[in-house]
Amino acid sequence: MSIIYLDNSIVFSYKKLLFFIGKTGVIKIKLPSNLTNISFLITESYIKVTTIKQNEIYQKLISDISNKISQTILESYTGFSNKIMLFGIGFRSWTCKTNNGLRCLILKIGFSRDVCIKIPLSVKVTILKPTLVLFKSLDKNILNQFIAYLRSLKPPDSYKGKGLRYIEEKIVLKAGKA
Repeated sequence: MSIIYLDNSIVFSYKKLLFFIGKTGVIKIKLPSNLTNISFLITESYIKVTTIKQNEIYQKLISDISNKISQTILESYTGFSNKIMLFGIGFRSWTCKTNNGLRCLILKIGFSRDVCIKIPLSVKVTILKPTLVLFKSLDKNILNQFIAYLRSLKPPDSYKGKGLRYIEEKIVLKAGKA
């Protein structure tokens, strides 16, 4: 048996999914399909995970599920964030909304045309400066995939350092011809 206490978050289940509603949004967890002997009791203040069988395998499974739920509750309050810096003369960024309601990130990164990228629904983009962009999301995987896609458009150059890079990333520049 395991009890996970909730701090001002709303939890409900639907078809092998647990949904957590926190301050910053909604996170869902897909539960394993082999939960025939495991039951969940969800109240306003805690989640109780119990099993009928008291063997070592089910105790390990309950421990894993409880850890995943506790981690998700913590993530629903904090979320994940990352910053990207645009290095290069004339590199700029801004956001806009299209006529059909899509949010777009527009990057001016040295191509003949500006690059327009659709922002995923779970990612929040804030332009701190024209060359500094803050990304926030509750889903770490979607956030990292989106940022990796942006970096693939213009990776940092090894000679001049121009391109998109993380704010804490250091680039070792190669020596040019002299």
